[in-house]
Formats: sequence, C-alpha cells, structure tokens
Amino acid sequence: MAEVNFDQFHRIAILGGTFNPVHAGHVAIVQAVLKTRPKIEQLICMPNHIPAYKENAAIVDGSMRLDMLRLAMAHIPRVSVSGFELKRDGYTYTVDTFTRLKQLYPKLQIEFVIGDDSLFQLHKWYAFEQLADLCEILVVARGKQQDMIETYIREFCTRYPAFRISYVKMPQVMVSSSEIRARIAKGESIQGLVPDDVLEYIEKHALYKQEAGRRQI
Repeated sequence: MAEVNFDQFHRIAILGGTFNPVHAGHVAIVQAVLKTRPKIEQLICMPNHIPAYKENAAIVDGSMRLDMLRLAMAHIPRVSVSGFELKRDGYTYTVDTFTRLKQLYPKLQIEFVIGDDSLFQLHKWYAFEQLADLCEILVVARGKQQDMIETYIREFCTRYPAFRISYVKMPQVMVSSSEIRARIAKGESIQGLVPDDVLEYIEKHALYKQEAGRRQI
C-alpha cells in the first residue's frame, strides 16, 4: 500500500489516532463510515506522531504502526494509510495537520472521523474552533447511546454554529488498544481482537510484552 497521493482526491475522510495497535474496532469504524458516506472517495487512516493528549511511553515506532495499519486495511476498498503526521516533529495537533493539508491541497474536502469519546472532549482541544473551517466531523458511536450523542451534537452546534457534525451508527465492538496491550503483557490471547495479519505481526516482533514492566516503574 503506497503513500497517499492527496492530489487525486476531492473528498476524503481521515481517521486519526495512535493505532497502538490497530484493532477490530478500527476496522468496524472504517466499514461503517464507508457504508454511510458513499461520496467519500478515500478514507485515510493517519497515525499520530506524538499525540498531545495521550501517554506515549508505550507507543511503538511509527513505522510499525503504519505496517500494522496497512495489514489491517489491505483488503478494504477505498482505504489508504498515510504517514503524513509521522513526518512532523513534536506533538500532533489536528488543527495543524488539517491546516497544512489545506495549504498543500486547497480543493480538498475533509471529513474527520472521531469517536464519541473525542466528541465530548472536542471543546478542550487545541484551537478546536478552527476545525470548523477545515473539515466536517463524523462521530462514530462506540459506547454511548445514540439519542445522547445526537442531543450533544445539537447542543454543541448551537454553541458553535460554524461546525458541521454528523452521526454515524456502527456495530458495537468492545475492544480498545489499551486492553489489547494489557492482555499481551499478561500473556493472554488477543485472537479476534485484531485482524489475523496484525496478530502475526505483533507476535513476530514481540510487541507490547514490556507493557507490564513499564507500569511498575
């Protein structure tokens, strides 16, 4: 899977995150967005370099996270993986990434995919109000009730009317990257929680086995 050529697209969706590691929930998000947003030409998974809002002590090398993403998404049409943010130094702020994309590709329309957990924290993000001019936001529901999410979206858009936010329903996939890392550290199986090719990659490179040791330091 080659690096994305943004020039060839007019409308894209971007799913960001640490992807440490990518798991079945991420795959379900991708599939739900593509199913409900047919006008999206390409959904691009874009791992963070150093995320500003997460503990990064246990984050594996960016090239490995890219490898796992490519394995997980290889067989899904209209999906690409980009190292755009990994090329940047310092902390990763979404507004900076999207501003740079718009500078390089002025005609590009961006739909930004976030989880309901991120929606409830959006007002705390760095320069979050600038995102209204840079993208449309798609909220995928992973744990909260649909009515509550839609109510929150209405209230948020009333307070910040420049935002365009839509709700995307998806099946509940109860898995998280932190759970996967914890299970690996305890020697437990993660079969079915990550795509098979990703599982083989994690085992081959013995990833996340030191997680328990880090927590004790």
